[in-house]
Amino acid sequence: MTTPPNTPPLPDPSAVPPQDQAFTADAAPAYAATPAYASAPAHAAAPAPGAVGPKNTIGLIALIVAVATLVLSTVTLVSQAVLMMQSDYDYVLINLVTTVLTSIGGLLSLAAVVLGAIGLAKKGAPKGAAGVGLGIGIATVWAILGNLIFSALVSLVY
Repeated sequence: MTTPPNTPPLPDPSAVPPQDQAFTADAAPAYAATPAYASAPAHAAAPAPGAVGPKNTIGLIALIVAVATLVLSTVTLVSQAVLMMQSDYDYVLINLVTTVLTSIGGLLSLAAVVLGAIGLAKKGAPKGAAGVGLGIGIATVWAILGNLIFSALVSLVY
């Protein structure tokens, strides 16, 4: 192997570097002994495969009841539409059906709100289903109050 012209020669690896660049044992910084770290906090053992964690049955019931109120609300709207499409268009019947179905939905909504609040208050239990049940319950209570007010106004006008 030939070296290209005008290249400085490589230093000899066995040569000792000049004294001002040398690293000697007495020039090394003094470090303290290996620091002692606090021990890691103890964690609970991982659950066994197939093991079920904590449950929030009340929160799950709140979610189921809240979904039932949504289904009942849809049934109420469809029944109103079907009754309004009839040729004899009876406001009293529409008001009666709406009031009965909405009252049942209102009771279910209140149950979802109460059960959702209880499910959220449980310590150490999952909160997802209870929170969704509570949220849907509050929304349907609000909608049902509006529907009842509308039904009352319709019955006063007609």
